Amino acid sequence: MTPVLCDIRAKARKLVGYFRSSTLAKENLVSVQRQLGRPTLKLLQEVETHWNSTYHMLQHLVDLREPVGAALASLNTEITTLTSAEFTTISGCLSLLSGFNDATIELSEEKNVSGSKVVPLLKMLEQMLQEEMAKTAVAVAKEMGEHLLRQLRERLHTPFNEHNVIGNTTGPQAGEVVSKKRNRLSPKTVEKILFLNKNQ
Repeated sequence: MTPVLCDIRAKARKLVGYFRSSTLAKENLVSVQRQLGRPTLKLLQEVETHWNSTYHMLQHLVDLREPVGAALASLNTEITTLTSAEFTTISGCLSLLSGFNDATIELSEEKNVSGSKVVPLLKMLEQMLQEEMAKTAVAVAKEMGEHLLRQLRERLHTPFNEHNVIGNTTGPQAGEVVSKKRNRLSPKTVEKILFLNKNQ
């Protein structure tokens, strides 16, 4: 995680923590959403052991950007919302991470995940990252995307290459290897894989 993202994450945690711990702040946020004719949503705090909880925390902040800003304006607090530039950075990063979030949810719903499903999924994530990086103009998001690509290739592709799986996911060799090795990953292992060294 880049220094810029670390700072934004810390600021987001502080902001979310304030709204979750202050009854008045929570009531103001609900009131503002109702005044705007919007569904009443809550801010979510991240959980250190689940990488996508950070994703959901930031996504909710983006979704509630206007109500949070309005609620804070009526409160006597030194807590500030994120700047326009910080929201732009978050949005760019969330676009890159959306595929990882979807993959985490999908794989975690299964008791055991076969290598025949994981391998093509990893290739899809790699392609998605490259496409999203080509579209984004956010420098921090590009830097994060490059880091994620390296992690995918170094931590995920290499082990599968050793069994000749990643090179040809549709050919008979890949099917034979998966069948023989019966490469199965628990949901927790999958989540660790998709965590992609977030705190480095």
